Amino acid sequence: MAPGPPANRPIVDNRCGFGPAMAEQVRLQLPLRRESARRARLAVEPLRSSIPEPVFAELVLVVSELVSDAVLTRMDGGGDTLGLGVSADGKRLRIEVTAASGSLKAAPSAPAPGEQGWGIYLLKRLGYRWTLENRGEVADLRASKDLRDG
Repeated sequence: MAPGPPANRPIVDNRCGFGPAMAEQVRLQLPLRRESARRARLAVEPLRSSIPEPVFAELVLVVSELVSDAVLTRMDGGGDTLGLGVSADGKRLRIEVTAASGSLKAAPSAPAPGEQGWGIYLLKRLGYRWTLENRGEVADLRASKDLRDG
């Protein structure tokens, strides 16, 4: 995986261009450890003012579960880090996760508590548009939600 920002220091950029509107964005690399889900939740906090409150609450939960899914894979011998990017431009919320191939899985139904798959299950249930590509050793998940729909 390409090097990114230090694992404990998210990059917050409220001036980056993102299509026709300006976006606020958080990008970080996280180690695959249990505490990384908490770090991810804290890292998206600067975006709170850019996202309607109900959608922000969803975002925090989804990000936490996506990171937890990758951490569960690490316990089974997956990669060492994952990349997380979240941006909002006033019209659309975007989430990007890059992790070891196979670390993010779409469960056909609700996973059991403690099982992998809650992140994508929540994306589906909460109305996000999403794609997941496993290319070689890397999985790329991209999800988005129209902020005008809440």
